[in-house]
Amino acid sequence: MPKPVDREDFPNCEFCPYVQHGPWWVCVPCASESLSSITDPCPICSQEREGDWCRNRLCNGQEGKIFIERIEAITLFVDPLPQIVHRYKYEHKYGWAQIFARLLLGHLETHWDLAGVDLIVANPSGTDRDHTGRVLKSAKVQDFLDRWPFDNTDDPAFDKPGATPQSAGGALAEKRQAAVQHVSALRLLRPDLVDGKQVVVYDDICTTGLQLNAVAQQLRLWGAESVSGIVLARQPWGGP
Repeated sequence: MPKPVDREDFPNCEFCPYVQHGPWWVCVPCASESLSSITDPCPICSQEREGDWCRNRLCNGQEGKIFIERIEAITLFVDPLPQIVHRYKYEHKYGWAQIFARLLLGHLETHWDLAGVDLIVANPSGTDRDHTGRVLKSAKVQDFLDRWPFDNTDDPAFDKPGATPQSAGGALAEKRQAAVQHVSALRLLRPDLVDGKQVVVYDDICTTGLQLNAVAQQLRLWGAESVSGIVLARQPWGGP
């Protein structure tokens, strides 16, 4: 589909004529344009590889076993998106949940086989912000045909009742520790939704993927057949 001439480039969504009711087939290609800088994505973390080698310690085995099938990103975490995500998460600019949800729904429609997904869950934040849960709830509302198995955020498969230290901006050791603490706080509420299921976990930002891999390990311990990840954005590669 050709790019609409009146479209603003993502994430200048506030000034775009499609901001309120734009179809995902306009918005998803717009958001994903920044991914064109990744010419040889790793099949696990989707970061740029060097030949057949991914520098991400998660993917090359230096962090132990890989429990997550793959982590796909909708866009890159480049300016001005970091400021927008901060406003959404910390300044109550919740209108962005509708846009992020549209991108999630469109990414599923264009990249995923419905037969390979039994449950789509939010990686819980454990705070009153619930930024991932808001996106999932909006995606469920926008899925007019009720095609995708989004978790019911009012009665979730699992949650995180308390807050744990954040991993964003931390060194590798801090990210490892934050991932362990995050997973230790998770609580399974609906075993029937997880056991034997193909689960997709939505999160906002991914750098190393260590936390999503730890969540995948826990979900597998709870009986999930497979676990994959979709993130709104990934940091441009410069990781360990």
